Amino acid sequence: MLNSIHTIVFDFDGVFTDNFVYTDSKGNEQVRTSRSDSFGLSLFREFCSANSFNIEMFILSTETNEVVTQRARKLGLSSHSGISNKKEFLLNYATSQNLKSNQGLVFLGNDLNDLECLEMAQISFCPSDAHEAVKNVVTHPLNSQGGNGFVREALEYLQSNTTKKE
Repeated sequence: MLNSIHTIVFDFDGVFTDNFVYTDSKGNEQVRTSRSDSFGLSLFREFCSANSFNIEMFILSTETNEVVTQRARKLGLSSHSGISNKKEFLLNYATSQNLKSNQGLVFLGNDLNDLECLEMAQISFCPSDAHEAVKNVVTHPLNSQGGNGFVREALEYLQSNTTKKE
């Protein structure tokens, strides 16, 4: 399966987080993320490296909060925040990389602003607590909730459905 994948794109809220935001009395926001997802990402990178899979991965979010950038940096992912039209961004990305827009594209999302990207991706995943419209279009609805091992479950699915390169 990984032989045909060139890019994995993650939404942030509801994918890496439980889709809640915590706000203190000064207006500072915090989100909850899963170390299981972080570790799963590390294991996936090791698998890809050991098997010579070269896959671009990044976060694509409509959110403009600095927490997205900071978490992406900690995870070793690039991030693109404040993107109001994710589909247009991905089409431009595909063009700039000389890629077919949907072939080899994996998208992980959970809500209505992800629908077009989920529909255009060759492979798409959503958590169990995703919006019903999202569950109806993804290729792989998963059992985990956002921010609770969903990213790891998706990456393990991709890895387990791939024959290791010799």
